[in-house]
Amino acid sequence: MPTASPIEDVNALPGKMVHDQLGRKLGEVREIYTRDGEPMWVTVESSTGLTGEQLVFIPLARLKEEDGKIQVPYSIKHVQDSPQIDAVDELSDEDDYRLRAYYSVGIGDGELRTDNDKSYASRVPEGEGPVQKASDEG
Repeated sequence: MPTASPIEDVNALPGKMVHDQLGRKLGEVREIYTRDGEPMWVTVESSTGLTGEQLVFIPLARLKEEDGKIQVPYSIKHVQDSPQIDAVDELSDEDDYRLRAYYSVGIGDGELRTDNDKSYASRVPEGEGPVQKASDEG
């Protein structure tokens, strides 16, 4: 049985293909967004078929590497139905909240933070500052 592991080198993600829960190609990582310097979200350019491309936000804590592929525990439809957020340099508090609510980040697994350092929740930063696009300078 394949084993999934957290993403070790977040800075290497841009340009990598992300796959959905069934292994189907979802799209390529474009940007990384951080809170207080900790990676929080990635944007993925996803093909929507006839209508072209759509930029979607996915919580970085949900990305795993399995058998050399970057995967998320969501279907393509779930990701493409996520809230439409403008990929500007900084997310508004409202946009961050909408994304957290949609993906249930920090809602259902808060108690896992202290009990399991390998859980998805343990990789979600808890800071209070704004979520900003990570600089290309690293």
